[in-house]
Amino acid sequence: MKHLLSCMLVVCNVSLLSAQNLETTTLTATSSNAAFAPVTTALAVEAPATEKTAAKKSFSFSQRKSYFRLGERVVALQRQVTEKETPFVLVSLHNNENNVSTVARKYIAENGGEFFELLNGGERDIVFTLFEKEINVDPNCIFTPRGRNQDLSINRKTDIVISHQINGFAQFILNELPHEKALVSLHSNAPGEYSMDDYKKGGDRFRDAWMMHRNPAQPASDFFVTTSRPVYDLLKDKNYNVVLQSSRCGDDGSLAVFCGRTRRTYIGIETDRSNSAAQEEMIRVVSSLFE
Repeated sequence: MKHLLSCMLVVCNVSLLSAQNLETTTLTATSSNAAFAPVTTALAVEAPATEKTAAKKSFSFSQRKSYFRLGERVVALQRQVTEKETPFVLVSLHNNENNVSTVARKYIAENGGEFFELLNGGERDIVFTLFEKEINVDPNCIFTPRGRNQDLSINRKTDIVISHQINGFAQFILNELPHEKALVSLHSNAPGEYSMDDYKKGGDRFRDAWMMHRNPAQPASDFFVTTSRPVYDLLKDKNYNVVLQSSRCGDDGSLAVFCGRTRRTYIGIETDRSNSAAQEEMIRVVSSLFE
């Protein structure tokens, strides 16, 4: 029961420090449970030297980490934000796709904005133990009951408790993301893992697409997925690979499915893992849609 009682959220609010000094300040997170008071470091950050050189302008950004306990694990969601706001936020839920995080930080350093990154030691799945049972969780498959319960039997009391804790983790992430802004989720995939071809007739995701537009001049691995018809039309007009997700798509528990059901604007950027240039270009294209 100690794991169940220890499930909690700790949010550390951090003030923006001087970008010139770049001094770190150690803060002790406060909690009603004195046994769990993690220490976090916050600082104002400028673009890394290699990124700053190429940038025409640079924004410093503040950094904050919020925490959630899953079993014996404490998982952090990091928020990096500049003084310049944008109508969308960048999100990375798979920590093994570290190239998208590099691109996102570079983008907000040069253009302003907000970036949320789930920190998981460079791994895709979150592995934790509860009631002596090891659980593997894909953090992008927890936003619907079917998604988060797909690996649980839900006919045992322990699995019901685990399901409730994963649900709490999903709510923790959703509560951190600004409700009034569009969500731009960044993903990079291994060659052949995921592409526009999956949405063609006969493909694994054929029924998940309401509409799709394919530009033969662009790689099938680099494309947008969105829940918004206006966004789809704008990207189609710009002749980019884009899929409009169906309201009756398969329920994998993803952030895209959740946003489709709650009528929230979601834009997924999918690229080949080695194509950082495409990732950066596609973020800029999204930004242009809101101008």
